[in-house]
Amino acid sequence: MPMPCASTRSSRASYASSCNPGSPSTAPSKPPELIGILVNLTSGPSRLAVAITNVSRYPCYLDPPKRSLIELKFGSIVLNFGSIVLFSRLMTKLGDALFSSAQQPILACLFGQPEQWFHVKELIRLTSLGSASVQRELNRLEKGGLIETRRIANLKQVRAYAGSPIFSELRLIILKTFGVVEVLREALSPLTSEIQLAFVYGSVAQGSDQAGSDVDVMLVSETLSYGQIMAALESAERQLGRSVQITQYTHEEFLERKRKSHPFLAEVLRQPKLMIIGTEDDIDRIG
Repeated sequence: MPMPCASTRSSRASYASSCNPGSPSTAPSKPPELIGILVNLTSGPSRLAVAITNVSRYPCYLDPPKRSLIELKFGSIVLNFGSIVLFSRLMTKLGDALFSSAQQPILACLFGQPEQWFHVKELIRLTSLGSASVQRELNRLEKGGLIETRRIANLKQVRAYAGSPIFSELRLIILKTFGVVEVLREALSPLTSEIQLAFVYGSVAQGSDQAGSDVDVMLVSETLSYGQIMAALESAERQLGRSVQITQYTHEEFLERKRKSHPFLAEVLRQPKLMIIGTEDDIDRIG
């Protein structure tokens, strides 16, 4: 499926009532900001993320079969807001448009832990790809100057080449589409309706993490317990080969600390973030 064109042309969104399809007058009113975003959606994926985040807060619009059918058209792409995990699917589609199915797991390993050297056989095991596919993709990456290699006891090892002029940009794309962020988003998807905000901060978001660095996640939820969140993230920890450290707040706790410029939260909010659920605009709107 073609991806959205980076155009300034206005895109239109149409929606149908969901909570009571046959009786529009009894349907709950939609918040003005939601109407504005959905009726006049422009400027591509960043606004799309805001729309999806806002829609996800109103589960009655997403509860099949009484759900809102919201179509966003970017060129030839038509997206159906029938699921609160659409943003996850969009990120997957972006990854598919940029990288082949063979390249994605290899790049996720190499750029997810750029300090770590991988044996070729280890990559074959981690990616579940055939030897020929892994060798072919590694040769392409090496020719493109994206990885570096070394031999120890006749065993070839590879890792992401931090000296590449596009290393930082490429790693950020990988983290956002099918790397750390996408893995976390997928793991948290069953809990999305109960999470207001979730984002990666710290060394991973700053691009200064080491092979053994934890993945720091800040999360805002009114209802979820720490145990529920960590249980959902067990699969992500196994897939990433890293521990995930959660800092959790309720909406009121987050708001109070933000208003009082709590040193820890203020420092986190000043630093780069990788959004898992919600957008940076949502952070600004709290408080």
